[in-house]
Amino acid sequence: MSLAQALETTRALLERIRQRHRQAAYCFGFAAEDSVLLDLLQRHLETSTIFVLDTGRLPRASLQLLDEVEHLYGKPIQRYRPQTRALSKHAQRWGETGFRQSITARKHCCQVRKLEPLARALAGKDAWLTTLRRQPALGQAHLPASEWDHKHALVKFHPLRHWSHGDIWAYIFEHDLPYNDLHDQGYPLVGCQPCIRPVATGHNIRGGRWWWEQANPGNDAHPVCMLVEQQEPAVMA
Repeated sequence: MSLAQALETTRALLERIRQRHRQAAYCFGFAAEDSVLLDLLQRHLETSTIFVLDTGRLPRASLQLLDEVEHLYGKPIQRYRPQTRALSKHAQRWGETGFRQSITARKHCCQVRKLEPLARALAGKDAWLTTLRRQPALGQAHLPASEWDHKHALVKFHPLRHWSHGDIWAYIFEHDLPYNDLHDQGYPLVGCQPCIRPVATGHNIRGGRWWWEQANPGNDAHPVCMLVEQQEPAVMA
């Protein structure tokens, strides 16, 4: 599928969402795909609610990108933060860097910093837009246009499912969109600063996040966490 065809498919899906869903929401995730989808929403689905998960550990480059897109589109993006009490309890049990002690500890950190704020952000919404794409190498060969999300009781849409890695960057450069500087520094994935690192050319991008779990990769990641694994080719070019 060409970029023009993928773009038309995305526009058609956004129009369908506009007609059928009054409470659509999108979580801006600071990656290249997010720059694309945010721009498309400003053009074709301005009624959607846009928010970010401010985990308290976002890289400076991600915060800079947030400032840039707010300035570009002339509107603030709502921030959802973890609850102070939950952070305190997590730190008491595992310590500030305890997320590296075990997968259980890391999952709990994600729960406190991402998933609970996400649940608050999606409460009352009837549609959730993601930037997941079809990528066979990462287990997403048959990603549908939409699916029912039982946990949040809404329809989850994947408007960029047909877009390739090249399509994403072609759109960014064609429209001169701001994007996360971390990509230019060798980071294929974005997320909390302590959990990501650059990946050398020719290496699997999964090494760019939670690399200390490589020996035991049972992540069972939530869609918000899965997004970062599926935003780049499986191997760094």
